[in-house]
Amino acid sequence: MANIARSLSNYKNSRSCTHGVAPCVNDNGRLSPPKAKRLDKLETLAYARENSGHVYDRRKNSKALSQKINGALCYVDSPLHDAYQDAYHCNDEIFQDGKKATANFCRRRSCLVCSKMYGAALMTKYGKPLIDLPDLHFVTLTAPNVTGELLGTEIDRMMMAWKKVQQCLRRHKMKGFRKMEVTYNGKTNEYNPHYHILVSGREIAKRIVSVWLRENSEARTVAQNIKKVRSEKVLLEVFKYVTKAVIGKSFDVYAMDLLYQSVHGRKL
Repeated sequence: MANIARSLSNYKNSRSCTHGVAPCVNDNGRLSPPKAKRLDKLETLAYARENSGHVYDRRKNSKALSQKINGALCYVDSPLHDAYQDAYHCNDEIFQDGKKATANFCRRRSCLVCSKMYGAALMTKYGKPLIDLPDLHFVTLTAPNVTGELLGTEIDRMMMAWKKVQQCLRRHKMKGFRKMEVTYNGKTNEYNPHYHILVSGREIAKRIVSVWLRENSEARTVAQNIKKVRSEKVLLEVFKYVTKAVIGKSFDVYAMDLLYQSVHGRKL
């Protein structure tokens, strides 16, 4: 595993130009909506950045890490080179028109800033409808790990298996949300694509697992999981990044590139 600090020394001076407004606390000690800051002049952007608190810090850190990762990926001989460049320069500049400040976003999967924004958008759109579903359960569907050469084929196979699940349970009118995630194990050099599913009804959840095991003969029953959703925190498991190749402060740049190539163009 390559150490980020060592492998990415060329990106120590990565810049971030995002800004945010920190939440306010009222006299009762509760969070209240933040007051918008006026940006009548370009110079006020610096003031907003300096006084935005931890919200800005989180965005700044995401931008810095995203630049380090995509900067390293740019040096890999990959068909996604242009996408990595877009992600590296994402949100480099803020444009101001009167009181409105905007930025250009790349919307690439390898961009941590855009991935977080996408996840937040999903949470806003589907979070409340999902949490309001009766008897909501969180289901994890897995299959044995595969090597990098077989990852793309395995993802396609799992997507077809999921279609079989949908066809078999069509009359049950499943209500929920499904998302695929791909993780990388640096010790074994293997990849694990798996599904995270939110579905209404424990019996439906059991049927999903049953059909999945039937369509995946090598999958182990013990590796599948069903649990009752008791808080909104579980939603983060579904709406987070589609990939996991960064472990602590290190990652394998070639493994990450292969992972992004495998999910490129696929609606997961």
